[in-house]
Amino acid sequence: MSLLQLVGVLPAIIFPAASLSQLLAIWRRQSAEGVSVATWLLVGIGNVSLFLYNGLYTDIFNIAALLGAAVLNFCVAGTVIYFQRRD
Repeated sequence: MSLLQLVGVLPAIIFPAASLSQLLAIWRRQSAEGVSVATWLLVGIGNVSLFLYNGLYTDIFNIAALLGAAVLNFCVAGTVIYFQRRD
């Protein structure tokens, strides 16, 4: 794998990992205090939009990086809403 390919693979790991990290932090604390629903919704929409824009619909790294992260972004937003309504 070339350096350029490695750089291209990193978002497929980093974007979902960052979203999963936030999701797990909310569940561990049992609180979404200080977490913005709007931010996570916008990031999710941005990831879906970028996926559609770049046209790499069958590239597994593109799917993981953008759509995988978008699903997790929307999960974070939903979890924030859940905890805000619960409290």
